[in-house]
Amino acid sequence: MSSTAYAVRQYISFTADEFLGLSVTSLFIAFIVSARDLLFERWGEALAVQRFLLTFVFLLLILLATVWFCKAIAIRLGYTINYKSHHTGLVFGGLVAVASAGFLPIFLPGGFDYHQPERLAVGKWRGYRKGWEVALIAAAFPLFLLAWILLLSPIYLLSQGEFYAHIMEAVILIALFACIPMVFIRPHHGGRAYDWFRYLGGTTFGLDVFFASPAWWAALCAAVVVFGMYTYLLTTLATPVTIFVYIASLFTGGMIVWIYNMFFRQ
Repeated sequence: MSSTAYAVRQYISFTADEFLGLSVTSLFIAFIVSARDLLFERWGEALAVQRFLLTFVFLLLILLATVWFCKAIAIRLGYTINYKSHHTGLVFGGLVAVASAGFLPIFLPGGFDYHQPERLAVGKWRGYRKGWEVALIAAAFPLFLLAWILLLSPIYLLSQGEFYAHIMEAVILIALFACIPMVFIRPHHGGRAYDWFRYLGGTTFGLDVFFASPAWWAALCAAVVVFGMYTYLLTTLATPVTIFVYIASLFTGGMIVWIYNMFFRQ
């Protein structure tokens, strides 16, 4: 068994706090993207509640798989990561969704905590964590979400199911808002009166990438926006045209994988 495969088996797992955080993130996002249907257009209808619950389950499974792949990349680079949800961004998004009658779905999903186990550094020199490595791990989160768009698109094109379009829109929103560079705000516990850093509880995926390179961050945002346009076109245009849109999205996805792999191997 290779060292990477052994490390994956040894270090990739989800703690109870991580699973709770992913569940909370999925629940809030499912509510935010379903608020207009759930609270206003079809209030009290069983189908609206069923769609909300299915959205929650689908998003939870997608986020679990996405974070698992990010953990595998982190292991390859000598890190372990733990997902944490951005409670302030999720609660604020829920309030905005209700206040706007579901027409303004905004939120902040969360970020990673990074650790460097000594066993993963055996045989190599390791200083403090490197910005470009953290950026590669953080960027993997929205990029894997784009891969889900490519996987869900054929299902939508074959079925023309409104629910799959709904899930695709939710996934692209998660990828988009994950790119926002923002910090986690936490209640302070002691410290100097004017020490503002005592309120910082971590960083979002977008801020991790932005710290390493604003150019990388801009390219990541551009890739997500392009896929957002693809998603919009796939769910609004006639079927013959959407096939060409899907082919274009596959080509773009292949280019993104090639560029990411080029940076990963440096």
